[in-house]
Amino acid sequence: MGSGIPKILAQTKEYGLPEVEFIDMENALRVNMYRALPEDEKQTIKVSDNKQATSDKIKR
Repeated sequence: MGSGIPKILAQTKEYGLPEVEFIDMENALRVNMYRALPEDEKQTIKVSDNKQATSDKIKR
């Protein structure tokens, strides 16, 4: 019981993925988790707050 977050953090590190982000939004908690992408599928996109982020090709 209560071991989910430590397991996620350990496996994220084990697989070499970007660190999980926990963001306090006053009345909510946002958790950003990232996956690994092949280098040839990475591209730069703009996110809502006008920062640059690296992401995969958007598939809709």
